[in-house]
Amino acid sequence: MLRGKTALGVGFVVLVVAVAAAALLFSSPEEAEVLRASTITVGLSTFDVIETDPSILEGLGLEIEVLRFQIPPQSIDAIIRGDTQLTVLPVELAGLTMLRGGDVYIVALDYMMNQAIIALPGSGVESPEDLKGRRVAAVVGSGTYAMFKSFMKELYGITVSEEGESDVIVVNVRPGDVLNALLKGDADAAVIWDPIVSIAVEKHGAVIVASYQELWEEWSGRESAPMLVWIARAEVVSDRELLDKVLEAHRRAAEKWNEDRSFVVDMLASLYNLDYDVAELVWERNQMYTGLCISEELKEAMLDVWRLVYSAGYLEEMPPEERIVTCP
Repeated sequence: MLRGKTALGVGFVVLVVAVAAAALLFSSPEEAEVLRASTITVGLSTFDVIETDPSILEGLGLEIEVLRFQIPPQSIDAIIRGDTQLTVLPVELAGLTMLRGGDVYIVALDYMMNQAIIALPGSGVESPEDLKGRRVAAVVGSGTYAMFKSFMKELYGITVSEEGESDVIVVNVRPGDVLNALLKGDADAAVIWDPIVSIAVEKHGAVIVASYQELWEEWSGRESAPMLVWIARAEVVSDRELLDKVLEAHRRAAEKWNEDRSFVVDMLASLYNLDYDVAELVWERNQMYTGLCISEELKEAMLDVWRLVYSAGYLEEMPPEERIVTCP
């Protein structure tokens, strides 16, 4: 009888182990946390990489669903309402979102300033000082335009205004109409960002009269300043484990952008309908920041961007600097 009980006990243990192993084999893995992120239809960012190659998030327990809106205000409205948890915006627009009541924080940096003053050959515009008395196409509601106003006034004593008299005649256009304004002769120069800068240079022989990086260095003494940043809602920032996953996702996407040129060129050509030579130039002009967190130095540069656009009236007040999440 003792031998029979022992055999029965062993059999029971084997059965339990077998059932446990089967349960482990066929059970579904822990569901990944899903966040919704937004970008715009013509807006380079590391979300492009995540959208094109979601496999880079493998092992993070995180999925990011990327939505595309036509214009930045739609992204802003979505993150303020809580329809999305992440979005990507220029630094100055991120500050404006905070002031409009958005409980959001800057958590990561994509790339530095890529805006530029551009002109066609033969325009007679060879330096920013040559813009006095000229027509300049600009997207008046943008932070890029606000920075242009401040740069021109503080560096060259040249006034820029969309209303009333000023040294520069402003031609207010939509981003997609900048090149048309130049090619049709409606403007002598333009201020705009990539990929439009790269299209103008590569396809139409435009020259970069001055890059914003050059203007920034002259104005601030710093080499460059952040342009595009990831912002996140408070519930993401308050959950340190989730925030760390988001920052690692950003780092992986940034490294993929910087290190896999052919992937990025193919991606840009597909997403933005760019010719390959234009996509190559876009990649060359825009390298991503791969740090896992924002340093105090980068934070100060962002504050300087806010100060610059504040002086041009783009911001009614300075956004709260504690909403820039720096390295712990």
